[in-house]
Amino acid sequence: MIEFSGVTTSYSYEFFLRNISFELLNSEFAFICSERLCEANAILKLLVMPEIDREGTVELDGIDARKLSGKEKAAYLKKFAIASDRIGLVPNRTLYENLLMPALVTSQAQQAKDRISDVLSISGLRSKARKCPSELSALEERKAVIARAVISSPQAVLASNLMGSLEIVDSMEIIRLLFDINLYYGVCVLATVDTPSIIKSLDKRILYIENGSLRHKPERSARAMG
Repeated sequence: MIEFSGVTTSYSYEFFLRNISFELLNSEFAFICSERLCEANAILKLLVMPEIDREGTVELDGIDARKLSGKEKAAYLKKFAIASDRIGLVPNRTLYENLLMPALVTSQAQQAKDRISDVLSISGLRSKARKCPSELSALEERKAVIARAVISSPQAVLASNLMGSLEIVDSMEIIRLLFDINLYYGVCVLATVDTPSIIKSLDKRILYIENGSLRHKPERSARAMG
């Protein structure tokens, strides 16, 4: 379980977050929505950058990474995978090779090879496995970033602004893929967005950040995605 308790953090004398508290179950899906995307992304950064100065606690399964030693902290951080529009694919490598790279770093190459076929099928990218990033559309590249994030079997996927600059139809396809990843692998998903209209009709938990503060009652929208 991910738990924020009384978290406040600032940058250059400007508060990004004020007294943020919420819990997220291990297999839960939630959107973090803010018109100032930096506020929503600050939630994700606090999970993977425990050195950021803050008040309050940020824990995964009751563990605060600030209290861990070097090796323990490294093991803790491997439980997260980031899927971001700013973390692109390696241009001179095929999609298959890009998906395999994170696992090579964590010495999980064989496990990743066994998983790649499933991930390519779920993401609809099986026919693109031998293509380089320049041969992918913007939508396919975002899907590939999500696929790469789940290859090493993380406990939580942190999806940062993956719908940004996409058409509405493509944005909904990205959201559907995140839903599928959450359901199929049972992995927790936290996805940041800055446009409430994209997600307001979806039956998922939404954490609204307004002026650095979390609404008292995180909202869940009215209906499921068909």
